[in-house]
Amino acid sequence: MPSAPRERKPALAALAVLLVALGAVAAGYLVISAGHRVGAVEITAEVGQGQQIPASAIKEVQINADSDVHYVAWQFANRVTGVFAAVQIPAGTLLTPSMTTATSNLTAGKVEVGLSLKPGQAPANLLIGQTVQAFPVGNGSGCAGGTNGTASGNTATPGVSITTGTIVSVIGSTSTNGSTAAVTLAVPATDAGVLACYASAGDVAIALTPGSG
Repeated sequence: MPSAPRERKPALAALAVLLVALGAVAAGYLVISAGHRVGAVEITAEVGQGQQIPASAIKEVQINADSDVHYVAWQFANRVTGVFAAVQIPAGTLLTPSMTTATSNLTAGKVEVGLSLKPGQAPANLLIGQTVQAFPVGNGSGCAGGTNGTASGNTATPGVSITTGTIVSVIGSTSTNGSTAAVTLAVPATDAGVLACYASAGDVAIALTPGSG
């Protein structure tokens, strides 16, 4: 027997084609979005608080464009090397604007004193911005008698900190025998004379304060 002709429904067919096309577009968009990556600035070496970020301590890394991190884009890398670290930044950290500051206030209202330190007189791997205490480790070649030009009574006591200061610069390391480190500390003006006197005699050691690295 001849069969009855099938009823055509062009509207449903068109709708099915449209849904398939929309699904393909949506899937393609999700794939593209998930794979879209942009360049960002990563810190490759630990930077101390108040230290100017060196060009050698940054590199470009690729991250997802829709990352929730308020990152610094690599296109601004040339500006990063002109700013200072607002906080201590560990190596491997993705840099954010809040980690940087235009100026360093490490020496504001303080006096800078230079120290030449040998192994045993300082921890290894000191960083700019760390807070340290300076201790007398000798008689200071007459410093205790007030002959260094400071006010009478402004002397150091063995085992008692001369002052608390902030590291402004570090050259060299005390990590190996025979090596020395030139360290500049920013300290209160009232302590600078005694510290300088003991430092000139090589009778100063420094220790990191808790929580400073």
